[in-house]
Amino acid sequence: MPQVVELVRRQGHGDVWTHINSGNVVFEAPGTRAALEQSLETTFEEELGFEVTTFVRTTAEVRRTLTLQPFVVGPGDTYFVTFLKDSPSKSEARALEALSNDFDTLVVQGRDVHWHMRSKSTDTKLGTKAWDDIVVTTAAPVATRPCSANCWTRSTPGNPGRSVSALDWYSQGARGFYEGASTV
Repeated sequence: MPQVVELVRRQGHGDVWTHINSGNVVFEAPGTRAALEQSLETTFEEELGFEVTTFVRTTAEVRRTLTLQPFVVGPGDTYFVTFLKDSPSKSEARALEALSNDFDTLVVQGRDVHWHMRSKSTDTKLGTKAWDDIVVTTAAPVATRPCSANCWTRSTPGNPGRSVSALDWYSQGARGFYEGASTV
């Protein structure tokens, strides 16, 4: 992800870093969400040679997402938060939640889809086609997937009461809290 970090830095954004090889970037920047997204999308397409849909979250938005607990996550369960570029319509939100089954539960809250799986994510009964048909125009893709489950919490087998969260890295990280930072 060093190339992505450098591209974001060249735009004048500060304290730029990535979490693992997820495509998620944390940075400090002034400006509106729309302006930041447009600027990043243009830069990424010009420099990387392909379209990259971006979506920005502020530190406060990520923190709010962390405080929500739409499910009880048990030992061995997986919990993803899928960030959408825009809030789905009411009918799209209902359609997404209707994809829930005995293994997967989806709860839509604004631009986020909370996804609880009753075991490993590789055992999901939801395919990307189901998501595609509902939110292909509002979700930020990872590779060819229209819904990116970039941020997750997973209950750890040795410590079922504590979840390990990539979102914690975004909102706190080793460098402390990032007031005013934006997360792509």
